[in-house]
Amino acid sequence: MRFPPSKYWVFDLGGLFTLSKIRFYPRDRFRFERVIDSFVVGTSDGDSLKSGTRDLRIAAAGFDFDKVYQVSENNSATIELALPPRPVRQLLLAFHRNINSFWEIAEIELYGTGYSAFARYQSAIIDLGGDRSLGPLIWAGAQPVGSRIELRVRRGDDDDPNAYWRTTFRGSEKTRLDREGRILNRSSYEKLQSGERAGTTYDASNWSGWSAPVALGSAGNPLAGSRPRRYVQLRADFHSTSESAGRLQYLQFTASPPFAAQITAEIAPKQVPAGAVTAFTYTLRPSFVGTEPGFDLVAIDTPGGIASVDEVRIDGQAISFTVTGSDDAGFSVAIPRIDVRRTEDLIEIDFRARVFQYGTTFSGRVADSSRPYELAQTVAAGDADGREDGGSLRVALAQVGQHPISPIALSSPVCTPDGDGINDRVDFAYDLINIVDAAPVRSALYGLDGRVRRTFDPQPGISGHFAGSWDGRDDRGEVLAPGLYILRVEVTSGRGHHQASRIIALAY
Repeated sequence: MRFPPSKYWVFDLGGLFTLSKIRFYPRDRFRFERVIDSFVVGTSDGDSLKSGTRDLRIAAAGFDFDKVYQVSENNSATIELALPPRPVRQLLLAFHRNINSFWEIAEIELYGTGYSAFARYQSAIIDLGGDRSLGPLIWAGAQPVGSRIELRVRRGDDDDPNAYWRTTFRGSEKTRLDREGRILNRSSYEKLQSGERAGTTYDASNWSGWSAPVALGSAGNPLAGSRPRRYVQLRADFHSTSESAGRLQYLQFTASPPFAAQITAEIAPKQVPAGAVTAFTYTLRPSFVGTEPGFDLVAIDTPGGIASVDEVRIDGQAISFTVTGSDDAGFSVAIPRIDVRRTEDLIEIDFRARVFQYGTTFSGRVADSSRPYELAQTVAAGDADGREDGGSLRVALAQVGQHPISPIALSSPVCTPDGDGINDRVDFAYDLINIVDAAPVRSALYGLDGRVRRTFDPQPGISGHFAGSWDGRDDRGEVLAPGLYILRVEVTSGRGHHQASRIIALAY
């Protein structure tokens, strides 16, 4: 709908707010003479991607709006209208000319309710006093239901994430240097003549971009970064509803000097069959500038679980090592000290593990056993072995579209709970493959009549290897009658509803 008003106002609130009402009126002495005959009220959330889809457009303003009110026969001096409870960025108030009189507005009042839909806190740039490895964020606050706080971080080598440009007046040429050939900074840029200032861009050569958002309280360390840096800046984005908003009391983190100037790492192979025990080689290349103490511990995350650690090589030679820790999440090994004398030497660690999720990342860290209170240093994904194959720490699955539940493995197809120690119970195991989001998983035993006889402990709906056992009893602890039973595992995810089943015979 096009609306050619004689007068309009567009109020930009600068953010998303929930407005409850609008009120406007003329001066008291004209409250009966200068009443507005007709007007329109519209709202917009300011999303440019919705332009052209809203039902009210003011061509002269270049905006479009969702029409809330269109009044053509008004006779009230004071107009007070309730607004729908949705986040609003812009509000339109537009009027036609009166037919037989003038109209007047002395005051326009907007009323809001609840919390802003979005707010942002951005810290000052923090100088750590030197290149540092950073630990995970520690925080205090609250996220009531309906609210969300997301954290981002960027790290840099200098104290300004902006790059400043000067025009040379030679065509469209621009340079980052001043007339004396020095790199422009904020101070020298502001001293340029206005015609010389060619604007600013993000200094991607000295600063990382903002990290991907990490929800407050979730796993992940956005401070890890690809290498130690001196400067850091934090950002917190608050997503709220009109009734619910998060609160952040403080953020804190620890910092330690690095053990190496940089450690580049990659893993091979980069594509494997889902759930299969696969031999991997994890390659690290450390760089030193002479002041770092070095390291003698390497930790590698294996989200699908570790089967074995087979060999460690330094510069192609097998060396002795000790596995200092190992669990379903990863392992760590102690190796001979790596310091400036071994800068750029290749460290290769052979191990066997399984992958259940497409794009699984095998993160790594190094540490110094003589400095147990210093933070481990995160390794950076890159071309460590020099083969120019796009070094990465991510591993893909060879068959992305396969069934998300692997065939159920049984220790025996028959359960004989007679106490003789042979098949008194049946162990079963299965894999969940490429489950992106947490999904409901149900495993249960059914009779041939379709009735549930035994439910098993719920498993987390994430990719991985899972196991359980059945002792021939139902949920009440009573031994079931001999016969055939169906063990079924079901999962519901964004890929739909899937199930896998096996027949188990009960005999005694």
